[in-house]
Order: sequence, then C-alpha cells, then structure tokens
Amino acid sequence: MPLPPYSRRHFLQAATAVGVATGLGGCWPGQNNGQEVQFLNRSLPPQLIGQFQRQLPQGKDLNFKAIANLQSLFGNLQAWHNPEEKDSSPGLWGNRPGTKQVQTPAQLVSGGGVWLERAIQTGLIQPFASSQLSQWSTLPPRWQLLGQRNYQGLPDQAGEIWAIPYRWGPTMIIYRQQPFADLGWQPTDWSDLWRPELRQRIALVDDPREAIGLTLKQLGYSYNVTNPAAISTLTPALQELAEQVKFYSNKYYLQALLNKDVWLAVGWSSQIIPLLRNQSELRAIIPTSGTSLWLIFGRCPPMLKPLKLPMNG
Repeated sequence: MPLPPYSRRHFLQAATAVGVATGLGGCWPGQNNGQEVQFLNRSLPPQLIGQFQRQLPQGKDLNFKAIANLQSLFGNLQAWHNPEEKDSSPGLWGNRPGTKQVQTPAQLVSGGGVWLERAIQTGLIQPFASSQLSQWSTLPPRWQLLGQRNYQGLPDQAGEIWAIPYRWGPTMIIYRQQPFADLGWQPTDWSDLWRPELRQRIALVDDPREAIGLTLKQLGYSYNVTNPAAISTLTPALQELAEQVKFYSNKYYLQALLNKDVWLAVGWSSQIIPLLRNQSELRAIIPTSGTSLWLIFGRCPPMLKPLKLPMNG
C-alpha cells in the first residue's frame, strides 16, 4: 500500500534536504569553486536548487547539472574511475558505444538503487564521512538502511553510509480513459495487462526489473523473489507480456500515450504524476495487488584510484 500523501510530501522535503545539504557536507573537499552536483533530470525541484544556492556560504560556487538517465550517471562513475578505458567499455546495462568520457568528477552524484551494490563492490564510490552527516539521524531507520551497507554492498546496520535516499515513488499504470470506456472496464491491477484487448496497446519502461517484478505480482508472488528462475510459470508469462507490449522505452513511453499510439503505459510516478496536471483524459493508478518503490540516492564522488576493500567487510 502506498503511504498517505502527507507522508510522501514530508519524506520528500526532509530527505531531499538531507540528501543535498548533508551529502555535500560529507563530500566537500574544501575547495571554494567549481563544485558540481550531477543529478537525474527532473529528480530535484528547481525551486529547491535555487533556494539551496542562495544559502551557500560566501565564496562557495556550486553547479547543478541534470543528466538524462541513470545509465549515463553510472557511466560517468565508470569513466571517472577508469579514465583510460575506451568509450565502448561495458557498463551495468551492457555495451554503450559512443559514450563520452567525462574528465572532471562531480562532488555529489545521484543514482538508482539498482547500481549501488555493484558500485560499492567494484570501488566506484566511497562512503560518506559519518562525522559530517549531522542530519542523518532525521531519516527514519528504514530509509537509513537503504544507504547503510557493508563492503559487499548489502544492507547492514553496522555498515558505512554509502548513499542518502532523497526521493522515492511507486511504479504506476497510466492510461487513456476513452478506449477503456468503450471497452466497458477500467484497469485496476497488473493482470489487466494480459487481456487480449490490450495486445500491442501497451508501452513499458525499458527496465527488466519492472517487467519481471510486475509479472511476478500477476502470478501472485512478491516483487522481491530471490530466485525467480525457480518459478516455472514466470518465463511463459513474460513471453505473453512481450506479445502485449508495443515497445519498451524509458524516454518515449509517455509520448506514445499522448500520441495515442498506445492505450496504456507502465512507468514511474515522478514522470507520470506531472503529466496528469494538464491531461484530463489520462488517469493513473497504483495496482491493487501492490507495486514496487523506486528510489534515488545521493552519494559522494567516485574514487579516481582503485579503492582497497577489506576482505571481510
């Protein structure tokens, strides 16, 4: 079940302040100028950025740079860590030919939880200086544990603080109301995506975790199944879903909905909710059986030399 709206607003206000202000306090190396924060596009409100910049101490210069997607943010970490590698070096999402190498590391980087474990294991990032995280205690323990991990990248209450969660939201279904009014029913749960009327009428974000997770929910399992390969019905259900989906895209799935190329899309609340303000024909729901929560972290700059990890961290 999603948290009440007031809880979500409170978390966004408190955690964003902790993630930016506390994060910079733990990362700032002492130089006065040229510091940069790289963050996922549209993951920080412009008003908050402006307010934060106005409150900077005299002589501190901070540039906020929006990055198009999480893949590029992770690619920047790899480039900073291994600047001698070629552009086509494999990353978390496979080969990405043509990626431009970034020479100057940012002081604070936001990213998704999907890469945090690997980033820790491979030494792409360093933990925050805990003595400088004066506002860390304002985060509820459940959110602290998401960024507090051991050197294998696993949640650990006794571990270092590797990342600060500052924004979250659910994966949602958004759809155009008229086609479903003509059908005489409205989507309510993941199982509706397998209805024959929706064949080639669906756009889905290009994220295997989401596709597999919602399929697990449709089969009656949790998103967090640790061994999905043991579920014999999962592969056939994924194949059926693939026949229903017209295309997968993180960038254009909502545009396809607006262009009436599809009737329904599955995506993230941070992109879906703003669209509803000016599109009365669209409606968004959280599936009744439950959904996943996406999370964006803020964290310290990468190490420019290999990080020596303890064998028994």
